[in-house]
Amino acid sequence: MAHQWRGVIREYADRLPVTESTKVITLGEGGTPLVHAQKLSELTGSTVYLKVEGMNPTGSFKDRGMT
Repeated sequence: MAHQWRGVIREYADRLPVTESTKVITLGEGGTPLVHAQKLSELTGSTVYLKVEGMNPTGSFKDRGMT
């Protein structure tokens, strides 16, 4: 079964100064899906995946450049 994305704060809580009582506010950011790029994989002889930036909570690929 694939890993279910829990959000940035919960996913990396062991690396952040948060506790179970920390209130988490999120838009569901992070966990942008990767899709297998069959043609690029064939052209390069490697396995290539592309991030689907339009699947961010804002529906915009522009927010990637803002981080």
